[in-house]
Amino acid sequence: MNKYQKIVIVVAVVLAALNGLYPPYEAEYLHGGEHQLFRKYMGYHSIFEPPSSTEISDVFEFNQSDVSKLWVRRGICARIIATQVWLQLTTLVISTFGIVALLGYSKVASPPISS
Repeated sequence: MNKYQKIVIVVAVVLAALNGLYPPYEAEYLHGGEHQLFRKYMGYHSIFEPPSSTEISDVFEFNQSDVSKLWVRRGICARIIATQVWLQLTTLVISTFGIVALLGYSKVASPPISS
């Protein structure tokens, strides 16, 4: 394994760690009376500090008086978009294998043609 392949693998490991530490979140709001579920993308947040209820309510543009009501608080939450995390990780692994394989090929001189 040459030094360029090692660099690609180290970068891939760092990106995979960041993928797990900063996953994408999605806000969900369940409207109480009508049982309708609304979802909005919230972007990437730290796994140790997920979106707060204030951030979630801002995404759905609730008034502060609405946020203080109990039925609204029970109906909102943020969750990790697991399918996007797995898709990103799979893409990272496949592209890393491809780049490492491409960097492993060396130019081989073709044998001279005899006449």
